[in-house]
Amino acid sequence: MGLAINLLGRPSVLRDGQEVAPPRGRKVWALLAYLLLAGAPPGRSRLAGLLFGDADDPLAALRWNLVELRRLLGPDTTVGGEPVRLELPPDATVDLRLLTSGTWVEAGQIPGLGRELLEGVEIAGSSTFETWLLAERRRFTGLSAAVLREAATARLAAGDGPTAIGLATRLGALDEYDEEAHALLVRAYSAAGDTGGA
Repeated sequence: MGLAINLLGRPSVLRDGQEVAPPRGRKVWALLAYLLLAGAPPGRSRLAGLLFGDADDPLAALRWNLVELRRLLGPDTTVGGEPVRLELPPDATVDLRLLTSGTWVEAGQIPGLGRELLEGVEIAGSSTFETWLLAERRRFTGLSAAVLREAATARLAAGDGPTAIGLATRLGALDEYDEEAHALLVRAYSAAGDTGGA
């Protein structure tokens, strides 16, 4: 089963199907998300300024958080260097990667699909990081909506109205003003034979 990293919804890490105790400090989750989503390995000074600029010793705070991240991810993961590289085991699964590069069927199995990136994790003190996180949250909400829309449409085409209702309901919850989501939900209720619900 290997390593599974889930950052949509309440963040968690599982090793061989067992949830690992959460790290001491919210910024470990922020550091993990940034390392996974950064286009290239970031330098230590950049990371320290981005996440720990308000600390007395930003580089020491970064080192402590890297140690916590290593503990969280386990001995088969490499984290460190200059610039900071994150190397996961080959069999590791990351919900964010499934959502961005997997099929809609694979992405549909993500436990936190449709939930906020790093839900409940707020990092104060760095407007640059807060802006980055807000943009990434919006991006992953859009990707989740696309997967839910495709999955609901596929379930409708297969004649599975009840499953389509659940998927379309989750889609509508992401944006209550999405007219297409509401139309899809009506079609799903109709396909399930629930004219009252439609």
